[in-house]
Amino acid sequence: YINQYKQKVISYFYDEYKNGRTPNPDVMCNKEIKFGMFYNWAMKNGFDYVATGHYARVKKIDNKFNLLKGVDESKDQSYFLYTLNQDQLSKILFPVGDMHKKQIRKIAKDNNLPSANKPDSMGICFIGEVDIKEFLSKKIDKKVGDVVLSDGTKIGTHEGAWFYTIGQRRGFTISKYQGNPLYVINKDVNNNTLTVGTKEKLYKDSFKIQEIHFIDGIKKDNFKCTVRIRHLGDLYKANVNNNIVQLDQSVFGIAPGQSVVFYNNDVVIGGAVIK
Repeated sequence: YINQYKQKVISYFYDEYKNGRTPNPDVMCNKEIKFGMFYNWAMKNGFDYVATGHYARVKKIDNKFNLLKGVDESKDQSYFLYTLNQDQLSKILFPVGDMHKKQIRKIAKDNNLPSANKPDSMGICFIGEVDIKEFLSKKIDKKVGDVVLSDGTKIGTHEGAWFYTIGQRRGFTISKYQGNPLYVINKDVNNNTLTVGTKEKLYKDSFKIQEIHFIDGIKKDNFKCTVRIRHLGDLYKANVNNNIVQLDQSVFGIAPGQSVVFYNNDVVIGGAVIK
């Protein structure tokens, strides 16, 4: 199991950064480990249900299993669960999804559970909080490259294009002062260059998607919804037409490799990987 976790989650994490994308290891961990290997093991061994502590809900309506946001909006984890399907949802329980975190902590305290005062788990699934650059450096070598403006003008250096993500503001060295804060607006891992620019260059109102998944298993070609492009991020009105998401407004920092999740009010329609 450890080797499979390394292969399906950790190797994916490294490979995505190597290829210039920003991975979403928690989505992959839920898909491949919690509701992949673990779920499959439970079903093969005769268990009726799998229960986890995700802040999300399952509701059956008209013979269809719906995935809903958790009641506690500040802890909602539905974003990480968009790859679930009907068979899985029919056998999954989310017992904390109808409660707020403070209620859960009170129950834990009343029952003298050691987790009552433990901090919330953060960071990479099963690993926790890490310095991403330091973590990547274990497998990916540093290699100095150029920081350039959109017109190709060299203005500084960085330690390897794969270590950075779209929208990042620090971690590279600028030798020619530009007067405004600069953000990573593009990465070229083949030539090991970072293109930087002012914040307004990072606002986009449309993007392509791939690996599209719908919770009910029914393909939808053209529909309106709200979308979330990061965990607990704002919800934006959008139209999804095949592999294009068109937003009603420009949004900052859309990063290839991350997930976009489609919502209809509290219900998760599905999601995809940003291309």
